[in-house]
Amino acid sequence: MVSQLKSADNKLTGSKGILQMIATQPRPVARFETSLIGPSSTETSFQSQVMELLVSYHAFPSLQVRNQLVRLNIGLVRKIAHRVAYQCAEPYEDLEQIGYLGLISAIERFDPTQGCAFSSFAVPYIRGEMLHFFTRSPPRSKFPDGCSSSAKTAKNLVNCCQRP
Repeated sequence: MVSQLKSADNKLTGSKGILQMIATQPRPVARFETSLIGPSSTETSFQSQVMELLVSYHAFPSLQVRNQLVRLNIGLVRKIAHRVAYQCAEPYEDLEQIGYLGLISAIERFDPTQGCAFSSFAVPYIRGEMLHFFTRSPPRSKFPDGCSSSAKTAKNLVNCCQRP
């Protein structure tokens, strides 16, 4: 698994590559908070790891660091995609892919010196990218009620003309 990720990092050339890599990765098991007192040590270490990567990416942008940040925040995109998928007729997989584009733009625009949490910053970008998808996609075809009866009439007319 680690060797696959390393070889995938070498092949990535942009946001399209990360989307293809994410689609082929197995989905991680969800982590649940067990204590009511505060975040666990693994959660705080995860947050500090993400913040360290964001600081290093802000100082020296690189494709490898950005892709690692995307991999660490996959759960955030999937959670938002599930919420939006229940509210619309679009497939979950499409919303998930669009959400990754929003996550990438959030990573590129995040400024760690502002002092806010990255997840709070990224959610509007991810959700906004999904909602912009609805305005960019063409509306589904809707036929007027009379079209189906007109089509049947035309078909009957053609059948009548073909009989000897």
